[in-house]
Amino acid sequence: CEHMYITYTTSSESINSNEPSRYLMQLELELARSNPAIELIKKYYTIDSEEVNSKITHIEKTPEVITRLDELFENGTSASAIKTFIACPLDFYYKYVLKFGEEKKIEEEVESNTFGTFIHEVLEDLYRPFSRREKNGELKSIQPPALQPEDIDKMLKNCELLLRKKFSEHFNNDPEAFEKGKNFLSFSMAHELTKRFLKFEKKQLLTHVNSPFFIEALEEEFVEIIEVEVAGKIRKIKLKGFADRIDSLNGKIRIVDYKTGNVKSEDVGKNPSKKDLENVDPTDATLLVEYCLKSKHFFQLLVYNFLYFKKYNVIPESSAIISFVKLNESPFTIRLGNYEMQTAIQLFPEVLRLLLDEIYDADVPFTHTSDFFNYCDYCV
Repeated sequence: CEHMYITYTTSSESINSNEPSRYLMQLELELARSNPAIELIKKYYTIDSEEVNSKITHIEKTPEVITRLDELFENGTSASAIKTFIACPLDFYYKYVLKFGEEKKIEEEVESNTFGTFIHEVLEDLYRPFSRREKNGELKSIQPPALQPEDIDKMLKNCELLLRKKFSEHFNNDPEAFEKGKNFLSFSMAHELTKRFLKFEKKQLLTHVNSPFFIEALEEEFVEIIEVEVAGKIRKIKLKGFADRIDSLNGKIRIVDYKTGNVKSEDVGKNPSKKDLENVDPTDATLLVEYCLKSKHFFQLLVYNFLYFKKYNVIPESSAIISFVKLNESPFTIRLGNYEMQTAIQLFPEVLRLLLDEIYDADVPFTHTSDFFNYCDYCV
């Protein structure tokens, strides 16, 4: 091209860095040196502060918006979508009603979500030979044996090679792209976290050496259509989810979600007070809804339990999160208070209805919530 314009922001309000990227600085230093005919011109400009500071604080739920909500839930939604509404209704509107997608970009450095994906994929590759079910839930014709400590030893030997393959594919098969700098640190950290997790797994197996431990499924998809009455109308809600792992110890089913980020015990529910135990009706969904609203990952774990039961007619023993950065405190098992698992599963449609009542309430607009679990993707 003959003319190229590159812009960057110096705003201190920007979520990302307020200075040129390393790539731009490299262009400035090297491009003119190797191409003397190129002329670099720097210009600075400002945008009217009123335009910068004008932010949409709420969106009314018009009939058109309600129609979009119907389409969203009929076509299929996830625990993540409803969890986004709980965290920030306005962010939910932008992400799921308007369907703003994340901008696809070429990563010069491995970002946190990509980093976590690599570890998830490597663990799936390592554990896949031991899974009793295919991704679609069908049992394998030849059933693998129970997982043994020596199987983990083999995984420890193979995990670095698999991680290198994931990183190399990400950087267009350029192994040098992660041999130095931040990408090298990302690779080293991913390798270290994977090794720590596998050692954690081996320790768990040695603790239950006389109890058969099976990998039941990996990355299994669940889909269930639920009919609930919301805002005076029967609505079909198509609920979807993927379980990172389903395992069993002594025949007791556990659904596991991996997290490479921090997790706290209060994120998976809470034990009720003595007053709750004495006064709360265990057949009432109110307390479960409260857990969903106040505990970051509770709704997601509850959804897994419900979907598994609907697919296999088996009540799982538990669902839990394994945090790679808090292995010493893992697993973070869902805390149902004074509810039995069977009761919580039976009450789930009512929990969902109560949450959807808030989403569909035409008198309450989608507004931004600034003091919840994490920052919004779109509304700030």
